[in-house]
Amino acid sequence: MKLFNRVVAILAFLLTIIATLLTIGAVFLPRLYQETIVAWVGWFADIFGQMPVTQRLFVGGVGTLVILVCLLLILLELRPSKGPKTITLQQPGGTKMSLATESIARRLEQRISEIEDVTRVKPKIRSMRGGAINVEMDVETSPAVEVPMKTQEIHDASQQVIEEQMGLTLGKFKVNMTHSRNA
Repeated sequence: MKLFNRVVAILAFLLTIIATLLTIGAVFLPRLYQETIVAWVGWFADIFGQMPVTQRLFVGGVGTLVILVCLLLILLELRPSKGPKTITLQQPGGTKMSLATESIARRLEQRISEIEDVTRVKPKIRSMRGGAINVEMDVETSPAVEVPMKTQEIHDASQQVIEEQMGLTLGKFKVNMTHSRNA
């Protein structure tokens, strides 16, 4: 989406520059612009005057669709952005703590990638009511691992990070394991 937003912004800036240049030109050369605009309008009137009604409706429909898409993109761009997803916890003594789910995921990724035969880790963190968090991990391992033992090792390491090091409660835990093609 970032690439799309950049392309749209660049196009908008280019159109603004062109419109500004045309306006400056109209200020300094009003007669030339008037003659050019009259010629363009006449040219368009000739082209559209020869079109059948169905083609006119098609052009009008496509134009309306483009306008609606542009308005939708403007509304989506103006919508307030949601910040990073966080988990808010009440600690003993009434202290509240907010922790970004991205931080939890990075910490898990670092710890699980240290496990032997694990080649890639991508954790997904979701918060539950009551302060527990659900963890789903996409893990890639070497083909030689024993799946039940490796899954248990990943679970134990994750539980240690989440509960002992971060003071959170582990809810549901799921591992999606694949084996790498490189042996």
